[in-house]
Amino acid sequence: MNNSISKSNRALRLLVVFLYVMATLTALISLTGCNSGKVDVITYEDSKTWFHEDLACVSLNGKYGYVDKTGKVVIEPKYDYAFSFYNGLAAVVVDGKYGYIDKTGKYVIEPKYERAGNFTDSLVPVKLMNQFGFIDNTGKMVITNKFDNANAFSEDLAMVRVNGKCGFIDKTGKIVVNPLYDAAGDFNDGVAVVMKDMKFGYIDKEGNEVIGLQFDYAFSFADGIASVMVNGKYGFIDKTGKLVGTAQYDYLHYYTDDVALFEVNSRIGFLDKEGKIVVNPLYDDALPSSEGLIAACMAGKWGFIDTTGKTAVGFDYDRCEQFSDGLALVQLGSKVGYIDKTGKLVIDFLFEDGFEFHDGIAIVQSNGKFGFIDKTGKFVIEPKFDNVHLYLED
Repeated sequence: MNNSISKSNRALRLLVVFLYVMATLTALISLTGCNSGKVDVITYEDSKTWFHEDLACVSLNGKYGYVDKTGKVVIEPKYDYAFSFYNGLAAVVVDGKYGYIDKTGKYVIEPKYERAGNFTDSLVPVKLMNQFGFIDNTGKMVITNKFDNANAFSEDLAMVRVNGKCGFIDKTGKIVVNPLYDAAGDFNDGVAVVMKDMKFGYIDKEGNEVIGLQFDYAFSFADGIASVMVNGKYGFIDKTGKLVGTAQYDYLHYYTDDVALFEVNSRIGFLDKEGKIVVNPLYDDALPSSEGLIAACMAGKWGFIDTTGKTAVGFDYDRCEQFSDGLALVQLGSKVGYIDKTGKLVIDFLFEDGFEFHDGIAIVQSNGKFGFIDKTGKFVIEPKFDNVHLYLED
């Protein structure tokens, strides 16, 4: 599938990690939607549902609109681009300008912005006259457009760039962390990763450097743990900055199901939360654990292991994806189907491609078109869309 992301491709996954680092370095606003690349149908953004607020963003004949779970067109495809609904509003693009519609398709905020974010918060960043500010859901400019760049609010603070340096503001627009840094990420777990002179560290919400700028790269904290690079190798640190184990890995993913995927010498294994290896690095490729099982590749074939390394589903497939809603996509030859956790084939190998189940619905490709199926394999929305694009979230 030309314009989709194959999550089973380890090289691509590492590229995604690199691009995440570069996004942190540039501190750009994250604006995902139905307009990433040459995308012609559905967007899967930052929450695990194909129908965000009960509507999916679709494209017909190059224009974007919205359908409900029955496939009924709720808002006619008439926009150049469109984004998912958040808090009752969706960003749309007409003639290169961003505005916002409600679920009837009525403009709540007329298209006039050069860039705009999703209403995941009460205030969203927008670009107007080449400067970023923040508007509310009526379109009122609550924080004046005066910044070179801006991120969405996270934990009530937003990164802004002023004269090439990054700091943070609160929802009144007051600068609470002075713009001192070359790059900065969003606040997570009460701290934000910052970079100055190509060294990374962490600050708290008062701007105190709680973990000094000492790492080659650093990523946001999640559940009290963050991945950092030291002398070209990755390891985890805790909130005090202390390494959990050692920094010895070529790649290190966050924990899922209490285990973390690592790569060393082009082999994949898994760590527990104490940094102990619980699955030895024996695999050519693997995906992060999901619903207690890990899709792994050995000698060119894919199967599933549990979080101790025990084989759960035999290595018989050309491709496997993560379990979601109790089912996983598997591929044999040029066709994909779905299995359950026992390895039983639940949906036959009928489709050219497909994606994971969420809320009992998956997207599949049939005869070059994309539609939605239920967990029996029955189409709930017939395949009639031109393409599909997924946004990875880790």
